[in-house]
Amino acid sequence: MATVTTAEPTTEKPASTPFRPYRLTEEQYFRLAETGIISDKAPVFLWNGLLVEKMTKGRPHTIVQIRLVSLVSRLIPPGWYVQQDQPISLGEGRVPEPDLSIVRGILENYLTQMPRASDLGLVIEVADSSLGDDSKAVMAAYALAAIPIYWIVNIPRNRIDIYSRPTGPSETPTYGECQNYSRSETAPLILDGREVGRIAVSDVL
Repeated sequence: MATVTTAEPTTEKPASTPFRPYRLTEEQYFRLAETGIISDKAPVFLWNGLLVEKMTKGRPHTIVQIRLVSLVSRLIPPGWYVQQDQPISLGEGRVPEPDLSIVRGILENYLTQMPRASDLGLVIEVADSSLGDDSKAVMAAYALAAIPIYWIVNIPRNRIDIYSRPTGPSETPTYGECQNYSRSETAPLILDGREVGRIAVSDVL
């Protein structure tokens, strides 16, 4: 008769998984969305070919974003439109949904395709708990795609940080210039190298 013994609980950590994540292309990602496999209300987006979860927006973030949409929409000239929380294609398997982006042309130009980096004049992220990501990985991705102007509405510091002169595509993409605007100042809204208006920071924050 075989001897039955009780296995002692192991204290060793499990080995790292041998499996590799499956990366999606933009085409696959949008096919999943079109077929309803990924709901248009699902809190995810494509980043580096992987589905990642969107951060939950707090009330301060939401209020600032609503103010921005109203203020920016009044200033943009014909030939541009504003979109909020909508996907843009950066290439490299990155399809973020910025809080605000200003897109060249009219909405009807994009009925069958999303705006790409070359279609964008400016991208805005409202940063509260997401400040670390928005000022590092997200900024690097926008710089790599050569988006000309990037705003971070910096809630913790009560200011708007405006980045320009992207160095991408490069190995270490960043923005060559940053201007910080406090609540007592007005921030310039620049499209195609031309100032089209100014926004009082105190009207946003």
